Amino acid sequence: MLLIFPPVAKPCEPPAGVALLASALKSNAVDCRVYDANADGLLYLINSVTEVHAQDSWTRRALKHRAEIIRDLQDPKLYTNMDRYHQRVYDLNRLLTMSYDRNRFRITLSDYSDNKLSSVDSGDLLRSAVEFKENPFYTFFEERVRPPDRSLGPPMDWGFNVLSQPGPCQFCFGRVDPGKFCRQKTGHGGRFDLFMDEPARV
Repeated sequence: MLLIFPPVAKPCEPPAGVALLASALKSNAVDCRVYDANADGLLYLINSVTEVHAQDSWTRRALKHRAEIIRDLQDPKLYTNMDRYHQRVYDLNRLLTMSYDRNRFRITLSDYSDNKLSSVDSGDLLRSAVEFKENPFYTFFEERVRPPDRSLGPPMDWGFNVLSQPGPCQFCFGRVDPGKFCRQKTGHGGRFDLFMDEPARV
C-alpha cells in the first residue's frame, strides 16, 4: 500500500497522520510506504518556472536566487532572522504564483483555492475527478508519482490522507489516467474508503 500525503498543506508541518497510520499497518504485518507529495508537488511547481514567466523584477530576482532560497529554508539559522525568513517565503510564493493559471487558481506554501471548483461541494469534487487534467498538480503526478506500468506485477492499494488538504487535489491524484490504474484500489479520506472494482474499508 502506498499512503500519499497530497498538496496543499504547510511543508513545515510533517504529515504525522500518515506516519501514524503506516506504523499501525506495519505493526500488523501490512507492507506500506509513505510519500509526502505535498512538499514535492510544491517544489515541482516552483522549479517549473522559467525565464519566460519572469516578466517583472520580483519574479526575475526570485528565479535567479531560487536554489539559494530553497537551501536557506532548509537551514535552521534562517529562522533566527524572521525578516529574512519572511522574504524567502514571499519569493517562493511568487514563483508558485507564476506556475499556474492565476485567473483560476491561487496556490501558496500554505493554501490552495480554485475559482471553478469548491473543496466543500460534493458535486465539484466529483467534477474535479472528471476534469483532473486541469489541476495544476496533474503533470507532477504523472511525471513523479504515478508508478511505471504495473500490468505484469501485483496491484497496489493507494491511500490518500485528505482531512486537511483541498479535495480537488487529492481527487485529481486518485483519477489521473484511470486506464493505468485499472488494477489498483484507491482510498480517500480519514476513513480511507477504498474504491475501484468493489467498495471496501480499511
